[in-house]
Amino acid sequence: LLEETLPQFDLDPGRLPARFRRQVCERVYNYAVLYRKAIQAMLRRADTHLPMIKRLLHQHELPTYFAYIPLVESAFDAQATHPTSGARGLWQLMARTARAYGLNVSKRLDERLHPHSATLAAVRYLRTLQDRFGAASPLQVLVAYNFGENNLAKALQQAQTRDIWPLFVYRRLPYQTRDYLVKIVTLWIIAAHPERFQFILDTAATSPAYSEMTTPRATV
Repeated sequence: LLEETLPQFDLDPGRLPARFRRQVCERVYNYAVLYRKAIQAMLRRADTHLPMIKRLLHQHELPTYFAYIPLVESAFDAQATHPTSGARGLWQLMARTARAYGLNVSKRLDERLHPHSATLAAVRYLRTLQDRFGAASPLQVLVAYNFGENNLAKALQQAQTRDIWPLFVYRRLPYQTRDYLVKIVTLWIIAAHPERFQFILDTAATSPAYSEMTTPRATV
């Protein structure tokens, strides 16, 4: 299943470290069997937002598989607030990042809690990350989103590599970020093949943002 699915997300299955592959397979089982009710609830919440998110990603020339980031960030709860960092909304944007990308964040109004506004800011931020780390490096974009772009740049420089996998294998990334990658890749696989795991996803949420257009990147 990994061999079949991962190229849709610009990932080469042959380059996956054995540890990462094993963790993804274990997590697929956990999500599809042990925690399937919670995962199904998350996917149903996602149905409401995915068409809008994919449309904005498409407009900014980003792969639409980034639409599943909120599954890990907030479980698609638009009102989610992190208890310690203060990150909020679908995309769990920090106040500083949200303001930098055009959102009003104040005691009276916090646009991080508005799904469309927050998504537009997150998409613009993702575009900045992709421009910095490269369109062929989706995992670097994800790590930068979770770990911080400057932190990732420093880790890559210290390891004298542009490859994310040595940072994963030799634990040069925090556990939280390594686990973040495992979660998002696992959820990509489930979202790409919900029928294999007997999950129900809305057709509009799983279809390409623009079915009449063809693009060189995945639209899962």
